Amino acid sequence: GRCWNMVFTLMWIILLIIASNLPNSDTSTRGCKPYEVLGVDTEANDADIKAAYRNLSKIYHPDKTKNTTYEKFLEIQEAKRILLDPVLRAECEEYDNPDWANSNDRYKIGLALPLGIVSNWKTTLIAYMFLVLFLPPVLFYFWWRRARQVDPHGVKHDTNI
Repeated sequence: GRCWNMVFTLMWIILLIIASNLPNSDTSTRGCKPYEVLGVDTEANDADIKAAYRNLSKIYHPDKTKNTTYEKFLEIQEAKRILLDPVLRAECEEYDNPDWANSNDRYKIGLALPLGIVSNWKTTLIAYMFLVLFLPPVLFYFWWRRARQVDPHGVKHDTNI
């Protein structure tokens, strides 16, 4: 009785600690932002978009510089593709589609976890260690201690317990 209350209280405390480490929702990673990626106005025409793409590709193309990541160049390509396609551009403006940047990853399979858990790997590791390595042996100990007090028919060995 009392031990289980302590275990559940400890689990709630750990849950609150993990929840307090989760960041607030970050709106900068959401939404359709090809205009910001290319640095063009929302009224930009195809020529402006292509010019901005050419300028950014000179800076971020993986063959031109070794200091940029390939993902940044893919983001620039995706922004150009969206803005030059009238249907995609209209969907981006109308629905603020948050998946536009991940369209190159559409065939990848993953596990959707909150950003705080993924970015804060130490908290995840501590929670994993607790839930998988520490908690089962403790729970088994309490179960085993209680199981030893009764015989197979459910009768307690010592009635003073």
